[in-house]
Amino acid sequence: MIEPDENEPYLPYASLNLWGENLNPQKVTEALRISATRSFQRGDMRKDGTSWPHGIWFIDSKERIQSLDPTKHIEWILEQIEPVQGKLAEIVQEQSLDAELNVFWIMPTSHEYLILRPDMLRRISATNLHLEFSLYSPD
Repeated sequence: MIEPDENEPYLPYASLNLWGENLNPQKVTEALRISATRSFQRGDMRKDGTSWPHGIWFIDSKERIQSLDPTKHIEWILEQIEPVQGKLAEIVQEQSLDAELNVFWIMPTSHEYLILRPDMLRRISATNLHLEFSLYSPD
């Protein structure tokens, strides 16, 4: 994992997150032919000894894209899911899952901007995923 020094900002990342009570991580991986960054199934044990009430499957750009530009991370996620968009929609429906594209960004300063160009917005819209931004001030 990349650990920035105190003078460098954290890299943003994007993720595709799927979760739900009926989520079967193995079936998601097999259908999409994408290995999860992390996954677990309802009932799997947590580190604290309790069990997960739902399953989760996600991929992220954390260690794959080395850019301070959040759109580069979104682009990577889109490149992964666009070829399997139909399969993704089927899995979400069959397993009654929630699905989102999340962008996590600890901003370098308290005043930053993010431009999503029309072509990227169209691509995101075509995925039919919720889009969530987790934005944090550097303070």
